[in-house]
Amino acid sequence: MLSEDVAIWERFLEKYGGVYDSLTYDVHVGEGLRDLEGVTDEVKYASMELLLKRIDVVGKLGAETHIIEVKPDAGISAIGQVFCYEVLYRRDFKVSGPIRKVIVTDRLWPDHEFLFNEFGILYYVV
Repeated sequence: MLSEDVAIWERFLEKYGGVYDSLTYDVHVGEGLRDLEGVTDEVKYASMELLLKRIDVVGKLGAETHIIEVKPDAGISAIGQVFCYEVLYRRDFKVSGPIRKVIVTDRLWPDHEFLFNEFGILYYVV
């Protein structure tokens, strides 16, 4: 998470931190680059770090997995991220149980609230 994300997340934890059974940070999903022949291990590692997608937080709450995106002024791009992260997480970690999409932000705009609700995304404003 970026520093502005961390501040939002810390406020979330102060208010709701005890809800989750466990939290895992910076969870990589996706494949990154496959064909890296002829490059050093250092370059391979750097490429994977840059190109893999990174879920801010994965929370476990009973049988549910929560894919959590933390973002200031979260809006349409955050909606797209949690949908894509859910699909990649389910594939990469072979999850068959329920996955919930969650956005934690510092501001809620009227259209975004409508969209979060329309798409069944749980959201927190802290």
